[in-house]
Amino acid sequence: MRRLPRYMLPEEHEYYHVLRLDPCAYCGRKFDYPLPLDHIVPHSRGGSHHWSNRTAACRQCNSNKGTESLMPYIVRLHRL
Repeated sequence: MRRLPRYMLPEEHEYYHVLRLDPCAYCGRKFDYPLPLDHIVPHSRGGSHHWSNRTAACRQCNSNKGTESLMPYIVRLHRL
């Protein structure tokens, strides 16, 4: 499993590990392995690395979302 930043509090480490076991926040699919974490507000658009700006996302959804913000991505996702 990937190491988390050392500056995080123990509670944040635990949250990250639990969050990675959630289903994908965008498509809802469940996986048998920990998912990568996506920035809800992309870092390139001013989003932080704080745990409150992260969610579990499968690689396909994470890749499709790219640097798009959450709401435009959700709207586009439901139009497909």
